[in-house]
Amino acid sequence: MHISTTSHFVTNLRKEVPRKLGRPEYCEIWMDFKLTGADRITPEIEIQLRAAHTFVLFMSKGWLASAWCQRELAIAAHSSHRSQ
Repeated sequence: MHISTTSHFVTNLRKEVPRKLGRPEYCEIWMDFKLTGADRITPEIEIQLRAAHTFVLFMSKGWLASAWCQRELAIAAHSSHRSQ
């Protein structure tokens, strides 16, 4: 499933997460707006995953079956920010 970047869910996520963290000025939500849902990991996605301090995923059966999604998780899990 691919969620449109203009969906109500994405709009609320981008607004509410920074507010709930209490410091919206220090929160940036990055999303690759060019992905179609079946695309491979791009160099930009790898850069963003490695630079992220927090990684949030929305898991589905399709996500679990995707080798690319598993690779994203592995990159995020081994990021130097979270492994310290």
